[in-house]
Amino acid sequence: MVSRPIKDPESLELQPPDLEIMVLRIHYRCSEAMTLPRWKGALFRGGLGRALKQTFCDRACIAGAACVRTVSCPYATIFAPEQDQSMARSLNGVRDVPRPFVVRPPLHEQMAFVVGDILTFDVVVIGSAAAYVQHLIGAFTNLGAMGLGQERKHATITLVEQVHPLTKAVHTVLEHGVLYAPTPTCSSASVFAVAPYLPTTLHLHMLTPTRVKHAGEFARIPECHVLIRALLRRLSQLSEHFGAGRWEVPVKDLIAQAEAVHMQEVNTQWVDWGRTSGATGLHMQLGGIIGRVTYTNVSPAIRAMLLLGSLVHVGKATVFGHGWYRLTG
Repeated sequence: MVSRPIKDPESLELQPPDLEIMVLRIHYRCSEAMTLPRWKGALFRGGLGRALKQTFCDRACIAGAACVRTVSCPYATIFAPEQDQSMARSLNGVRDVPRPFVVRPPLHEQMAFVVGDILTFDVVVIGSAAAYVQHLIGAFTNLGAMGLGQERKHATITLVEQVHPLTKAVHTVLEHGVLYAPTPTCSSASVFAVAPYLPTTLHLHMLTPTRVKHAGEFARIPECHVLIRALLRRLSQLSEHFGAGRWEVPVKDLIAQAEAVHMQEVNTQWVDWGRTSGATGLHMQLGGIIGRVTYTNVSPAIRAMLLLGSLVHVGKATVFGHGWYRLTG
């Protein structure tokens, strides 16, 4: 779909970033009884890293930065991308390159699973990383064989589906061991094309902890301009590294429109969530905001940004599934 620039009542034209989005839905069947953590995003994110390295990396390879085939290595490209010094300016001082994927964990709090239970979660694949779909499926297949959770209990992938981010149409990618070609990805241009049809009053439901920094501190109130600032950073970085290049955007005008959005019916809370890194043993606190807020007086450009952000998540720790929200009218 070809998208025309969004032109709002204040004559702000906003071109979409050059990004493609794919959502894979993975279904595991538990081969053994297992106990998994309440929040499973870190489980699958960390497991993906181990499985990618074991499946595709040379045993002598120390780290992604030392890899002699970084450009073609699935682990280095997906899980440990390195910053190109020529792009440092566009990262605004951010040291780490954003990962081109998001693990979107199940929202239920089930921890005990018995043999035959189905465990389902999504992986959002962003930009050029879509070329590695088969590698991702292979890694998650291997992860099930390696074992899930601290006790490394086994699971088998029974089905992988591709879910269109906007229409929710489902296409089978893997079933009964047979791999099928994925359908075309969803472009950010197509997201921007439907955004003007959203209402000017939007309800934003934060489903997983949202960690957005503003003025040096994590925001406790989800003001619209705070989310838009974070989305500008995230989308610019993703476009730079995994799209066609730098995203030109009228930052000041866009933030001014976000500051004009009215916030009402705020029903949010801060929840603490911690994880211990399997690689380093370090414990990290990754709490954030969950709940619901209503925005009114939302311009077309801000609607487009919020809709695209709902697909790629916002803020910090997105690879664990943080910063996931839904928009409703």
